[in-house]
Amino acid sequence: MSSWRNTSRWLSTLVLVVLALTPVSGSADELVKSLKAEGARIAYHRETGMVNFIGANPAAPIGPQGILSQGGAMTYAQQYGPLFGLRDPANELRTIKTLDHPDGRSTVRFQQVHQGIPVIGGEIMVNMDRNRNLLSMGGEVSPTPKVMTEPAVSAADAQATALAAVAKWSGMAPSSLTALQPELSVYDPRLLKPTTQPAHLVWRTEVSNVGFVTVREFVLVDAIKGGISLHFNQITEAKNRLTHDGNSTSVLPGTLVCNESNPTCAGQIADAVSAHTYAGDTYDFFMSRHARDSLNGAGMSLISTVRHCPSGGPCPYANAFWNGAQMVYGAGFSAADDVVGHELTHGVTENTSNLFYYYQSGAINESLSDIWGEFVDQTNLSGTDTTAVKWLLGEDVPVLGAIRNMANPPAFGDPDRMTSPNYFTGAGDNGGVHTNSGLNNKAAFLMTDGGTFNGKTVTGLGIDKVAKIYYEAQTNLFTSGSNYADLYNYLFQACTNLIASSVTTAADCTQVRNATDAVEMNLEPVAGFMPTASLCPTGGQVPATLFFDDMENAASGKWAFSNLAGSANPWTYFIGYATSGVQSLTVDDIGSISDSTAAMANGVVLPAGAFLHFKHAFDFEASGGSNFDGGVLEYSINNGATWTDASALFSAGKNYGSGAISSGFGNPLAGRQAFVGDSHGYISSRYNLNSLADQNVKFRFRQANDNIVAALGWVVDDVRIYTCGAVEGTYPVANAGTNQTVSLGAAVTLSGSGTATAATITTHAWTQTPGTSVALANANSATASFMAPSTSGTLTFRLAVMDSNGLTGMADTAVTIQAPPPPSSGGGGGGGCFIATAAFGTSMAQEVRYLRAFRDQYLLPTAVGREFVRLYYKFSPVPADYLRRHDGLRTLARGALAPLVALSKTIVSSQTLETETANRP
Repeated sequence: MSSWRNTSRWLSTLVLVVLALTPVSGSADELVKSLKAEGARIAYHRETGMVNFIGANPAAPIGPQGILSQGGAMTYAQQYGPLFGLRDPANELRTIKTLDHPDGRSTVRFQQVHQGIPVIGGEIMVNMDRNRNLLSMGGEVSPTPKVMTEPAVSAADAQATALAAVAKWSGMAPSSLTALQPELSVYDPRLLKPTTQPAHLVWRTEVSNVGFVTVREFVLVDAIKGGISLHFNQITEAKNRLTHDGNSTSVLPGTLVCNESNPTCAGQIADAVSAHTYAGDTYDFFMSRHARDSLNGAGMSLISTVRHCPSGGPCPYANAFWNGAQMVYGAGFSAADDVVGHELTHGVTENTSNLFYYYQSGAINESLSDIWGEFVDQTNLSGTDTTAVKWLLGEDVPVLGAIRNMANPPAFGDPDRMTSPNYFTGAGDNGGVHTNSGLNNKAAFLMTDGGTFNGKTVTGLGIDKVAKIYYEAQTNLFTSGSNYADLYNYLFQACTNLIASSVTTAADCTQVRNATDAVEMNLEPVAGFMPTASLCPTGGQVPATLFFDDMENAASGKWAFSNLAGSANPWTYFIGYATSGVQSLTVDDIGSISDSTAAMANGVVLPAGAFLHFKHAFDFEASGGSNFDGGVLEYSINNGATWTDASALFSAGKNYGSGAISSGFGNPLAGRQAFVGDSHGYISSRYNLNSLADQNVKFRFRQANDNIVAALGWVVDDVRIYTCGAVEGTYPVANAGTNQTVSLGAAVTLSGSGTATAATITTHAWTQTPGTSVALANANSATASFMAPSTSGTLTFRLAVMDSNGLTGMADTAVTIQAPPPPSSGGGGGGGCFIATAAFGTSMAQEVRYLRAFRDQYLLPTAVGREFVRLYYKFSPVPADYLRRHDGLRTLARGALAPLVALSKTIVSSQTLETETANRP
């Protein structure tokens, strides 16, 4: 047994070396290579790292291979599903729609399920040619979600929570609202927005008002904790026409004034005439160009109400919206044909791709309505269509006028490219759906009329071709969670799909790609969306730690927990969502008044130049620009007698959000600035503590809630207090007994005035401050050396100097000894398993934990193993960082790591896995 384990140990070591140098290989690599050899285009999901699009040219489609040669959508799902993150496609996918097209092509939409429970936004679209060869496969998948499937919160309680929440946010009486029967679902936030938050079980429902709908709130209630996981309003502020007059009341639909027996709405008020006429124009556009019979493709009545005023709201009402059943216009808004076409197209979207009205999928939803509305406007020979207003949306609305410019989005503060400073990264407006639509609006303008923008010249294709391309993408390629990176691929694929039917040419598709490149549709949004802070503000500096807690030891005694007011809501240690190791400190956002703190049990005497740094993630209740719950950072210099908000000390990373915590619902922090809203996953914050020098300081995290509605809460990890110095040798070193050096790396302040540098110092004297004692060699030279001890800790050395003028000075240098060293800055953690953490996306992945346990149990006990670990830590961060920044390689790296993970599982027991990795980095 011993010899077998030794063989396994060195075989694994060899594999680790190979992985560090060549992190991509394996069956997934071969499959991707074979697809590319066939001319396929492949894209990867930025958040999950998995493939999310495979596209082929119709002239060279992808045929089924191997034993799955019978063809069909499920054949391709089984063959390529593992690249998307599916382990068992046959059992993880359900067919929800099949379409056969007139040209012989077919489209199948699949819904992802986890143990029979649907995954929100988890959808795959498979497109095949008339011979059942693959043209494209795309969509979002939650890779093997690790979630509980038995709810701890009942459906009835979830429904009550959703009703209470929407009543609070909308200001309506709970009795005026109704909620659909909740359905269990799995929610993976990564499929809808940039985040690192993990997947979890939720109850899905929709809350609307009784009668004709003016509120349609999509609500997810955490099925384990009971808080609100996600919510957004689906009211999209749309030839059997039924046009009504609301007569400045809130009654819907109002009085019927026109139907198909009066096609021109003769004899009625101007608003009704416009709504009726332009609804007909929109119907005709979709029928004549796409053979689509109304919004649902099956003759759905086009119901409109004009001169609507919401109950208790302003009158006249300055807007229009689609409520899921009909169009509603404020006075004058039906006068704009593009507005009518825009809002009615929301009904088309709801009946095709059903794009979520949230973040980028919502921005695409809005942009599609802008595009179709403008196409109706430019082809119906009505309204104002001069060159000056040709691409304005809403130019015919009385008084208000245009609200967007598709040819020049920045004219109204909207982005025209992904890196535009106008790109909205906040949570308001459902994640900027009305602002970030400008990006695709600009692309549609370029495709249609052509032009030169952002270094790209585009030849216009005209409305008819562009309309066909967008309709193909909207009906046959989009999934409900599609984002701009998807749209980049789908528009090109849609164009190539139409070549066979002579709608488009290859040259046309080049112009589509030029337009999407011009607006940078495949890039990431502007920097700072998920802000992080380095440990030290100046490059080349390294930290000397005064206090650190990675939350891996719940019995450390480093924190004291208390409840200041209201319901008990204690901070607790949580396993499963951490930036290093497997454990973090967390507090829930609950649906009753509470005020909970996690304070340092002991203070730290701060030297000059100290900093505080921590990593955290939060999701606090917020709606409609109001922040109801949140958290703050406070400090005390009198052992907790009084506490001061630390916001004035903020230095870098994530600061408090915009807007104070709302008053009126009893939150103890009401009126204070705080961390609020949604962090989108782990971010980090740094505070400059120099103003607290020589004080004994404690910090505490404080989170407070109001009297109703819960969310996810706050998670904190890797809290560190430290100083920074540009001194060589202040890096983690392994305990392998190697000789280390420490030398002057910064100017030393001298007595009197001035500073001394290495070039002006004539006398050196190194000493060691109290702590683990080591023998210093060459203590009277610029560089001293010492033997690293066998225990972890921090060594502090003091250098006394004298320059040629006889002036003296001193400087302290810290050297951190770790066994083995965790990452010292940035995000990710992983306990030094840099490549594995980058590949699997989180240090909490079971695969990474097995590799850490293998390292601890079989490598670190030997001198050779420790030397290998030291070298691995030295050289692997660079390829790991490259891996993190190139999503496509992460799938391949996982395949390369699979044999080593499997080997680790055979020699590391599950008990060892829990004990070894629960308390070690």
